[in-house]
Formats: sequence, structure tokens, C-alpha cells
Amino acid sequence: GTTVRRRVFMDEAERAVRISLGEPFYFRIRSMGGTVVSLSEHKQRWIPERFTESGDALAFEPGVNIAPNKDGAPRPLIEFDDPGMHQFVFIVLKDCAPLRHLPSTAMGEAIAPQALDCLTEELEQLPSSSCEVMRMHVVFQQKA
Repeated sequence: GTTVRRRVFMDEAERAVRISLGEPFYFRIRSMGGTVVSLSEHKQRWIPERFTESGDALAFEPGVNIAPNKDGAPRPLIEFDDPGMHQFVFIVLKDCAPLRHLPSTAMGEAIAPQALDCLTEELEQLPSSSCEVMRMHVVFQQKA
């Protein structure tokens, strides 16, 4: 099996975590629970992340969650090709209607800047009790 050597904690959100290319990682996220929308960014290109094998929406329980996971156990990610700063954003929606402006792009396809603007405006209108937005900066670097 895969040995996880690095866990990324959302509590470190304002500090960039450094991970070597090819090193397995996953996220440990404290949340109020709900349906999760996840995005990643590298070189100003935002893409949707599914973090589930089926492609279905990820759901968090209240408390600490692992993403991605399979049956509650970590299913680590590995970045092989794109060194540099990456952002990962987790939007957790609790007890509210699905987002109207959720970009409907194919996996790996970039989200248009206008769609991100609409999504941001929609999120700003939601009550804080029904929405969490968490961001993590990760720098992928060549192995030393």
C-alpha cells in the first residue's frame, strides 16, 4: 500500500506548505459538515477537483475530515509535473440550495474567470452559518 508521509492541515492556511514532487499528500480539514465544492489553482488556471473515485460531490461530516478518502481512509494525491505554488480551495455548503454559478467544466478543464467572479458573488450572499471557504497554499518542489 501507499505510505503517506505528509499530511496537509487546513490550520496552516496562511503558510505555504512545501511538498516534494512525487510525494503523497492529502488534506485533513476541520469543518461544520456539508457538501463540498473543491477547486485548485496553478499559474492562474483554476480547475474543479472531485476528490472522489466516482466523481460525485464530496461530503464532509462535522469535525475533522480527510480529502481525498476512500471509506474514511486517506487516498493520497501525488503531484508529479507542476512545481511551484498551487492553491486548493474547499467550499463547504450546509443546509442551502446548490450553487447556481458552480462552473460545469470537465475534469481538468479550466474555469473561465467570469464564472469564478459569479461564484464569488454568490458565495458572498450566503449566510456564514451555511458556508465555509477554506484555502491552502502548497508549493511543490523538486526533490532535494
